Amino acid sequence: MQTTLKASYTNHYRRGLIELLEVLEFRSNNAAHQPVIDALKLVQRYARAGSTTYYPLGETTPDHKGTLKDWADLVYCTDTSGRRRVARMVYEVATFQTLREQLHCKEIWMVGADRWRNAYEDLPADFESRRAEHYRELRKPLDPTESRDSLREEMTSALAKLNDGLSSLDWVQISDRKAGAIMLTPIEAAPSRATCDGSRTRSPAAGAPSR
Repeated sequence: MQTTLKASYTNHYRRGLIELLEVLEFRSNNAAHQPVIDALKLVQRYARAGSTTYYPLGETTPDHKGTLKDWADLVYCTDTSGRRRVARMVYEVATFQTLREQLHCKEIWMVGADRWRNAYEDLPADFESRRAEHYRELRKPLDPTESRDSLREEMTSALAKLNDGLSSLDWVQISDRKAGAIMLTPIEAAPSRATCDGSRTRSPAAGAPSR
């Protein structure tokens, strides 16, 4: 899938995305997401580098969650001299994909945008001065640890029930197989049922119209 996406990006989408990158400005209120912002600047700086396969040795290529997970094996390569290199086109794809994800949850926002604006602008202008009142209307505690602890307790309880219940199900098996950790035993077909006129229903033959 990653290889197909890379090919589509290189042959079609890249030109438009690079042009957008030249006129749009992205920011984040959380320092944890700054590597993506820095990666976008790197992409823009080498946007006209032609057919350069790798970023130059010594160039700083910010790591972010997009390059450290599913894309890692394609982003980072070893050249003929045994040196670790960063594949430029794959790095761009992984960076733009991460940007898309973080724009959706507003971890990263766009200057001058409406839908993708700074999340702080979504709050009422008097939010800080009337915080207690707003939280009361939302039925949320002022202390975030209360909400966090309550949610954690709820999730822990639900997961414990799931874990305890799985062992009693004879049609579910949990394994360490790479093909799938959860295996379900096929369920036998249910018996046919009698209808009001005494006949019995059955599945129509393949391709035959049902009544």
